[in-house]
Amino acid sequence: MFKAAVIGLAAAALVVGFWVGTFFLFGHFGFNNQATPFYGFSSGVGPMLLTAISMGGIIGTMWHKLNCHEDGCWNIGKHMVNGTPWCNLHHGNARHSKTEAQLLEEILEELKKR
Repeated sequence: MFKAAVIGLAAAALVVGFWVGTFFLFGHFGFNNQATPFYGFSSGVGPMLLTAISMGGIIGTMWHKLNCHEDGCWNIGKHMVNGTPWCNLHHGNARHSKTEAQLLEEILEELKKR
């Protein structure tokens, strides 16, 4: 019986807390006492959230474009190898052990065998 009472009180507290929290959240973001239902959002917190999301996307894209492509390396890539940036420590890992001439010769030999 005691366990059921505790569970019931906890559920009631969660429901009341949700509605009280929603009331204060709406008041803080300006959803209440407005001429239209979402005026407070569209003139207040809405543009702020959209700006934050878009700036985060821009910074994330730039970071992916500029950082070293070695797994776990956070350095800025200064060496472009085949169009991808690599840092001073890992640019040797991105390069082939064979030269372009050797690779082309192997491809030509494979084509001649066909």
